[in-house]
Amino acid sequence: MGVNITVLICCFNGKRFLKRALESLSNQKVKLRDFEVLFIDDGSTDCSYEIAKNFEKKLPLRIYKNDINLGLPESCNKGIQLAKGDWIIRLDADDAFSPEMITSLSQYIDYEKTDFIYSNRRDIYLDLKKEVVRDLKDFNIFKITASGVCLRKKLLLEIGGYRNFFWEEYDLYIRYLEVSGKMPTHIPKTLYY
Repeated sequence: MGVNITVLICCFNGKRFLKRALESLSNQKVKLRDFEVLFIDDGSTDCSYEIAKNFEKKLPLRIYKNDINLGLPESCNKGIQLAKGDWIIRLDADDAFSPEMITSLSQYIDYEKTDFIYSNRRDIYLDLKKEVVRDLKDFNIFKITASGVCLRKKLLLEIGGYRNFFWEEYDLYIRYLEVSGKMPTHIPKTLYY
C-alpha cells in the first residue's frame, strides 16, 4: 500500500497523555510503512518534544518544532502542507486510536465515493471513572471531534485549511463538505478514545 494516510499530531504541552497516544500508533495492526506520523510540537515548554523523540525508532515519525506557540490552526495547516499521505487524520495528544484504526480507514478509502471518513468513539471521564461509547452513525458535525476524522489532503489544501478561531474544526468541516459535495462515510466501529 505505501504511505496513504498521515496521522497528524499537533501538540502543545501534552506530556500527560502523549506517550499513550504515540503507543496507540505503534500498536496499529498494519505495517509501519503503510502510514506516517507527523508530529508538530507547537512551542511546548514541557517534555512533549522529548517524548515524541523517544518514538522515532518505533514509528514512521517526522518531528517538527515551532520556535514559539503558533496555535492549533496554524500548526495544523503546517502539518497539512508537510503531509505525504493523500489522507490526513488528526490525533490529539490526549486521545488514542484503537489498534484497528489505520486498517479500518484503509478499507473505507474510496477515491470516488468518499472524502470524509469518521467512526464512533469512546469518551473517558477520568474524574468520574466512567467511559461512554458514542455511536455517531447519524452524522452531526457538532458530535464528532477533530481526532478520528480522516480527510483528503487535496481538498484541505483547496479550501485553505483551518482558519484561526475557536471551534476551528467545525468551520473547516462545513467548508470542506461544501467543496466535496459527498456524504461523510461512517465506520460502525469504536476506533478512538
